[in-house]
Amino acid sequence: LSQIYRTLDRLESNELVNSIPDPSSSRGRKIYTITEQGIADLREWVQQDLILETVRNPALLQIFFARHTPPERFRQQILDYRQKFTEIGTHYEQIESMLTELIECGWEDGFYQHLTLLLGKKYVQMTIEWCDEVLERFEKHITGDEDNG
Repeated sequence: LSQIYRTLDRLESNELVNSIPDPSSSRGRKIYTITEQGIADLREWVQQDLILETVRNPALLQIFFARHTPPERFRQQILDYRQKFTEIGTHYEQIESMLTELIECGWEDGFYQHLTLLLGKKYVQMTIEWCDEVLERFEKHITGDEDNG
């Protein structure tokens, strides 16, 4: 979250956004608005080729070296990881419900925002399925009942 404030400060110093203090906030919050130059830069940026993301997932590094973890702890780590993604999935469902209402009211941006949410939902579902498969394979591995599948 702190990254967004640094980004907003940079955008403001480049005169792409303006800010005013939020009069209803006692915490010094600001209300940001995009400038005409900001809109022009945004329009140019969104038309560029999509960038392939670099995935950095520390959990995968821990799993890569998991043979150094007691089996009970490893099992619990995967169960906890799965639970976190289940909770994220529930949150995404709530967001989707709100977006659907906004889209039905004619909010054009909602359609495109929903497209990004779809990827998030698919990632969550894939991760939950992966956790289930990891647990299944792990149980077979520690019991010596592997089929190499």
